[in-house]
Amino acid sequence: MVILTIFFFKDDVKWLLKRLASVKFGDHSVEFFRDELERAQELSTGVRTETEVSEEKREQRAAASKIPLTEVNARMLKNGLRPSPSGLELQYYHDLAECNQAIALTGLMFELEIIGQNLAKGFKVSIPKSASVTTIFRALADANAVTPGQYELV
Repeated sequence: MVILTIFFFKDDVKWLLKRLASVKFGDHSVEFFRDELERAQELSTGVRTETEVSEEKREQRAAASKIPLTEVNARMLKNGLRPSPSGLELQYYHDLAECNQAIALTGLMFELEIIGQNLAKGFKVSIPKSASVTTIFRALADANAVTPGQYELV
């Protein structure tokens, strides 16, 4: 009868045994998984919490970010806008292009995206969160926030 009960409830018995640390029978006791439990406790002392890890990542990103705090960027931040990676100095991309043109073009495109998002926020033009530079400036042109010539230039 005991064997049939264990057979029918084998999953429940496995679950119970995995969580059982020790059993006492009068003066006798049996300890299960003692080594594993001690090892798990040792390992858990070195584990950092998710909050600690995310705070460290945030600090690393801030340290890695080399956006200059120019007067322009200070004003943008003060007004709740995103700062410019170049501080609105296009010479930054010209200098970067001397080392790597692809990176310079990518950076310039990123800069245009930030400028467009800032303009859209300032002119209260609704744009999708993941809009491309073209889509952002098309919406700005449609709202007369930029001229047709400025749109064409972008």
